[in-house]
Amino acid sequence: MTTPAPDLSNFVAGFYLALDEGDVETVAASFAPDGLWLRKGEELVGPDAVKSALSTRDPSRRTAHIVSNFTASAAGSDSWTTHYYLTVYDNKGPEGTRRVAILACTDTISVTDHHFHIRRKQSRKHL
Repeated sequence: MTTPAPDLSNFVAGFYLALDEGDVETVAASFAPDGLWLRKGEELVGPDAVKSALSTRDPSRRTAHIVSNFTASAAGSDSWTTHYYLTVYDNKGPEGTRRVAILACTDTISVTDHHFHIRRKQSRKHL
C-alpha cells in the first residue's frame, strides 16, 4: 500500500500566490536551505539567493501564475515529485494583460513534520 500524497497542490498554488502578491519572504521560505531554483537560466540556491533575485523585479509588474494538470508521485520516503503546467500572465503587454508563457514544471518537494520545502524547482517552455 502506498502512502497518499500530502496536499502538495495547495503548497504549489500558495507558492505562486505569494509570488504574484510580491510576498518575497514566503516565496524564499518555501525553499530548503540548499533548495535549487533553476530560474531564467540562473541557479538560485537557498532562500537568500531567491530573495536577492526577486528583489530585482520591477515593482510595477503584476503577474498571475495559473497551475494546471497537477500530478504528484513519491520520490522517496519523505519527498515527492510534482509535474504541472504553469500559464504565466503579466501586465506589460501593449494593451495591458499578456500571456507570457506556458511552462512544463517539475518540483521536488521534501515533507518533514508536515512542513514542505522545495528541494529543486525547474521549468521548460511547453508552448
